[in-house]
Amino acid sequence: MEQTAYNSTPLINRLIEINNDRIEGYETAIALLPNKEAFGIRQILEDLREQSLAFKNELAPLVVQSGGEPTENTRDSGKLFRAWMTLKSTLSSHTVASILDSCDQGEQEFSEAYRHALEDSTGAPLDLVTIIERQSNLQQETYNTFKEWKDSNALG
Repeated sequence: MEQTAYNSTPLINRLIEINNDRIEGYETAIALLPNKEAFGIRQILEDLREQSLAFKNELAPLVVQSGGEPTENTRDSGKLFRAWMTLKSTLSSHTVASILDSCDQGEQEFSEAYRHALEDSTGAPLDLVTIIERQSNLQQETYNTFKEWKDSNALG
């Protein structure tokens, strides 16, 4: 029986796309931070953005190796979410707490996207599955740290 080669490009590009969303989401959150209220959160948000840049940079060559082109797109839902964050900030005072709540929601969506990617990776090369699992685990660790920091600082 002939085995069909697994085309990993769509799966990897979905992960690149969610990382692009996360990068742009944190750039938006950083831009919305009120300087006097930042309480060191700016560095945390920059670190989360950098994590997605690193994830994207690790994934992009895998798309090229499989004969594809890495996406530069973001998801429509991510665009809408960032637009809502910006609109919300113009209609009311955007507090650090509300920015962190938006980031929390984004992290949950990011985690869910990676969970789906792992489910969809049946038949994918083991090295790709390993990368997805590692990135997912790193994001979950980072998210847990972020959540603990957010909860312990209970900004309002």
